[in-house]
Amino acid sequence: MGTASPRNIVLTGFMFTGKSSVGREVARRLGWRFIDTDDLIVEMSGKSIPEIFSQEGEASFRAIEKRALEEACAGERAVISTGGGVVLDRGSRALMVRNGVVVCLDARPETIYSRLHAAAKAGPAAVRPLLSGPDPLGRIRSLKESRQPFYAEAHWSVHTDALTPGEAAGEVVRAWEMLRWRLSSAVEAAPASADGQAAIVTTSTQSYPVFVGWGILGQLGERMKEAGLRGRAFLVADAGVWPHYQQKVLESLKSGGFAPECYQVPAGEGSKSLAAAQRLYSWLAVRRAERG
Repeated sequence: MGTASPRNIVLTGFMFTGKSSVGREVARRLGWRFIDTDDLIVEMSGKSIPEIFSQEGEASFRAIEKRALEEACAGERAVISTGGGVVLDRGSRALMVRNGVVVCLDARPETIYSRLHAAAKAGPAAVRPLLSGPDPLGRIRSLKESRQPFYAEAHWSVHTDALTPGEAAGEVVRAWEMLRWRLSSAVEAAPASADGQAAIVTTSTQSYPVFVGWGILGQLGERMKEAGLRGRAFLVADAGVWPHYQQKVLESLKSGGFAPECYQVPAGEGSKSLAAAQRLYSWLAVRRAERG
């Protein structure tokens, strides 16, 4: 995204989280265009989405979906509703981040299933191809879980379970107003790359990379070396989480030549206080922790 201001709002999320209805309301409030990539796919192919899946397969559908996303992101002042699986393509994720504030609409699997069941009463076309098996709720859970790491790359998330489309739209507009300037000046989105680098955060004194991915804790020591770090490593971890990952993290850091120490923050909301922060700063101060 560089230093340019975001040009669009891009809505991601699993099916039936409200992307179309919320997107239309956001566009109305901002006076922008609304673009549904599913509509573009139908227009480009001359077929319905179920027909593309049944006649040409998912791979063909994803290729058309990517072209539709590229067309939608080419303009500006648009609210773009994307398909639930568009995040599976790394290039598409990078394209969305470069061209807009990305907001993920989320909902519990049970909420999604309830909405799917209600929509199915409107006719067979409302039943999505990937959910046409014997256990749609189970399929929702497994698909959503597999895609969640990619949905988590969005700049902002809105949980729509208990929200009306109007209320969710208000949250999306609020996210746009908060993030459009912050993203243009503070965060430079990294290009899609095999190493999982998602962004570079720039402050008044330094910059640092942010990595997002599953199963990369074992590469922590190597990634830190590549970032130009060396010597001691100070970790801050939730006391309930640390025991599960302690061995992998420590082994990775030591193999990278680091001398790690960990400060465990008590689990729960009680640790989110100025007193807890002061204890952490004192722990770091005693160890004369600094970048070096």
